[in-house]
Amino acid sequence: MKKLIYLLCALPLIFGTACSDDDKKVPDATITASFSGVYVVPGDDVIYVIEGNPVVVESVKVESNDKEEVAIGPVTYIWNGFDIGTTPVAPFKYVISTDYLTKTYNLLSLRTSLLVVDHPIYTALVQYKVQVVPDEESLPDGAVYLEAPGDVETETYIEE
Repeated sequence: MKKLIYLLCALPLIFGTACSDDDKKVPDATITASFSGVYVVPGDDVIYVIEGNPVVVESVKVESNDKEEVAIGPVTYIWNGFDIGTTPVAPFKYVISTDYLTKTYNLLSLRTSLLVVDHPIYTALVQYKVQVVPDEESLPDGAVYLEAPGDVETETYIEE
């Protein structure tokens, strides 16, 4: 009898969790960071930086790939899984020192809120591979220096 009472008490919880936004799909948007002071190889998905030079994220912007208007909230910078800082105001500039970083592949992640009218708040994540090299001779062939801010595209992950 107690099991039946518990079951009856749980029914409103089970059926009460339905959400009216279930039919809305995740928005199609791309988040792009603009870097300076780094090297890129066209067609490669790695950002190269010489040890001692900073990685400068000049700006972070969002672009809708459909007709919905989108915006982003504060951007949190994550280096190899550790939060290193947050910038709350556009253009979301951030400077990362490379003085004590390992000379290997690193993962720079940018996490932000994706804001869309008539949708819940989404979390968006973009990730960049960053290779710290000891000097210019260690750069791969075809590396181009981004002195002025240049966009570096990567895949954008969005979830509710």
